[in-house]
Amino acid sequence: MTDPEVRALRQIWNQVVLFDNDTRLRMVTWLHRRVEQERLDAVVAELEAAQKEVTHRCPPEGSSVTPCCGLTPFELPSTDRMTLDNSLATCRGRTEASEKEDK
Repeated sequence: MTDPEVRALRQIWNQVVLFDNDTRLRMVTWLHRRVEQERLDAVVAELEAAQKEVTHRCPPEGSSVTPCCGLTPFELPSTDRMTLDNSLATCRGRTEASEKEDK
């Protein structure tokens, strides 16, 4: 939530005490849903960002290309990552042959 949104919610909250119990309950429920929606939106944004990230397997010793897609680290997009742990690699260029090679 942005600072202006937080200030607006605080103003609403301060006015809630002026209302009857039913209205107060509706206001509190609305505020709760608003905050929960903000949290949900943040989680969805994180998941979408994680899906866009690609993790490649590091080139094995003596090689200059990644075993998952055959690119050099310099050819990979700057947003991609590299890992030594084969189970963390998410590159879709990964082949069954390269997986068998590791076993």
